[in-house]
Amino acid sequence: MLIQRSKQNSIPIRLKAGQLSVGYKTGKTEIPVASGFNFEVKGGELVGIVGVNGIGKSTLLRTLGAFQEPLKGVIELNSKPLADFSVRELSKIISVVLTESLSTRNMTVAELIALGR
Repeated sequence: MLIQRSKQNSIPIRLKAGQLSVGYKTGKTEIPVASGFNFEVKGGELVGIVGVNGIGKSTLLRTLGAFQEPLKGVIELNSKPLADFSVRELSKIISVVLTESLSTRNMTVAELIALGR
């Protein structure tokens, strides 16, 4: 997987990942899809994630968007660990549009409406 970035100097880091491993958990078993990510994204940078099908692009985006937990590593948003944000705080900062549809079967009406934020 290739993460391409534009170059900017002396701008604060907004998103940072260290030794990030993304994938899935089934019971006690972890299934890593991609690992060893270390990157920083500064404010105003445009980032492209490019790779062949099945390499982990959507899994990485779901992890960065806090839809699923990382298997290993640290993600920081505005110098604060992603895990320390409440759902309400994240809903004001992060927006993710994925190609697959979300399951709304077990959602409350309030949760379903919040998807539109």
